[in-house]
Amino acid sequence: MTASIDHLPDSLLAIGPGLSAAEQAALARALTLAQQAYGERCLSTGETMMAHALGMALQVA
Repeated sequence: MTASIDHLPDSLLAIGPGLSAAEQAALARALTLAQQAYGERCLSTGETMMAHALGMALQVA
């Protein structure tokens, strides 16, 4: 399961159930920072780095 970087708010909702408003805000800032750092760069598989990172976060959440 991967999350689209085009839908960060949806990804945030999937990752952050049970977090306080302050924790969700911190998570949103972290996602924005990661999106700025990774941009559209891809792994050797062709998957974007951001989609991979969000997918991993969803698996461990």
